[in-house]
Amino acid sequence: MMNIACFSLQLLLDTHWEDDTIHSSSQGSPNRPHLPSPRRRLVTPLKRKPNRILTGRRKPKKWSSFEEQALIDAAKE
Repeated sequence: MMNIACFSLQLLLDTHWEDDTIHSSSQGSPNRPHLPSPRRRLVTPLKRKPNRILTGRRKPKKWSSFEEQALIDAAKE
């Protein structure tokens, strides 16, 4: 019983794929668009900037005593 079901399923799949248009596309369909192959773009290397005085990291801004006290007072309320 199982073999008959598998055989009929295989037969169904085979007939389905025989009628499919995928196999006929290997002949070259005139309606199929042909895109040009991509071309590599020449990328220039990054230009080096002239040596300038190196600026380090920005110094972190610290709270002033007035701002710190205002923050403490606001948190208490």
